[in-house]
Amino acid sequence: MPETPFPPAAELFDEYLIFEGRISVALTELKRRVEISLPLLIDEVNTRHALAGAWQIEPPKGYHIAPESLADKHINSVLFGASVEKETQGTQLFRNKVSLLVYIVNGRITDSLQVAQAYDRAQLVNAVLAPYLKGCRDESNRVVWVRLKPKELTMLPESWAKYSGVALPFELVQSPEHDLWTAP
Repeated sequence: MPETPFPPAAELFDEYLIFEGRISVALTELKRRVEISLPLLIDEVNTRHALAGAWQIEPPKGYHIAPESLADKHINSVLFGASVEKETQGTQLFRNKVSLLVYIVNGRITDSLQVAQAYDRAQLVNAVLAPYLKGCRDESNRVVWVRLKPKELTMLPESWAKYSGVALPFELVQSPEHDLWTAP
């Protein structure tokens, strides 16, 4: 029996890759949406509730796609990370079922006010992403995901010596009928 041939790159692209989700596009779009909307929502909440001093919610200083080694630049930042599981959809098609994690990274949390602020900021991130639960199109009108489902809110491990904050897990689904590999 002869060896199974190697398909040409053009065939791989045309017959397989264009039906493959593209997590880098989803992470970039999530980051863009949160980076634009979260500071505006924080300002709205601070203004409406006249929050000042220790109760004022601070906007994040940075937004990063993980993995990045945690450093001081990540204190008061939002990090986005993901792992992908494939699910069968149709014949020889797979959709991406993405376990998405949004981390709200703070310095070490040492008192109840910091806990309250960490949860408040995390819930504001949930509010920013709420309009995109049924899907999202990017600036090029590509369907980047078809579903975004919030799962829980949890404090980051207390064993972290320097950092703390909240983890927001989501389930994000990319469907194979939406080509994210062809140039927009």
